[in-house]
Amino acid sequence: MSIIDNTSKPESILNKKSNEVCCHAVRESVALGETLTALIPGSENLAELMTKVLSGSKCKYLVHNLMHDIFMIIACTLTWSANWYTNPHSAL
Repeated sequence: MSIIDNTSKPESILNKKSNEVCCHAVRESVALGETLTALIPGSENLAELMTKVLSGSKCKYLVHNLMHDIFMIIACTLTWSANWYTNPHSAL
């Protein structure tokens, strides 16, 4: 929760200089509405695939979610590309 507080509240105090430098860009992005921050429960956190030893079922669940997200990004991109290719002025 502290990461969300640090990125969304300009008055928050950061404990480390390196965090202060990195969070400056994130705070600006959040303030401009370019980035949304949200709390992700540990059971849904895809970063755990690379940072923790997981049980087989937990690993399979997270990999399935990751592959679903990648598939959706590719599908949306291909759909947009196909629509743009057939009528490039409709995307404007």
